Amino acid sequence: MNEAVAEVKRAQALDPLSPVCSANVGFTLYLAHDLDRSADELRRVLARDPDNGTALLYLGYTLLDAGRHAEAADVLRKAQEVTHGMPWSAEGAALAQALAGDRDQALGALADARARAAAGYVPSSAFALIHLGLGDDQMVFDWLERGVDERDALLPWLKFMPCFDRLHRDQRFRSILARLGL
Repeated sequence: MNEAVAEVKRAQALDPLSPVCSANVGFTLYLAHDLDRSADELRRVLARDPDNGTALLYLGYTLLDAGRHAEAADVLRKAQEVTHGMPWSAEGAALAQALAGDRDQALGALADARARAAAGYVPSSAFALIHLGLGDDQMVFDWLERGVDERDALLPWLKFMPCFDRLHRDQRFRSILARLGL
């Protein structure tokens, strides 16, 4: 992971004002479990561009895994708003709400995701995130298995995302990672 951080830092040095490079530095630090530096980097991006949906999404997950659930939910809802529904933003907010103990809000978000899925595509990993917050591991694994089959865009990061750390010892999780080549 240190090599990945070094690579994105080199890219950032080539274009230090690039919101894309800087947001990716923040995300890479998040994946490296360096949550403080990730949050600092993403806040720098947002100071220049407060409506950068990608930086908001990454900051939301960073705050979530730092245990700042209410703040994470607010940031993720803003990401959903400014991106007009970026996948994983509403579901990430639901994950944060569930972890903060607001099960009813998370269940409402799950119902909303189902309704959106009836009208269009909602990634399987988005459903897995909500179930992760609700503590329903069997549903997490069911949705992740579907995600493998549909080539869900979040799954290449699955091994590294701190929110999934508690599942790493589960054989079902290791099996999914093996199917992904991770």
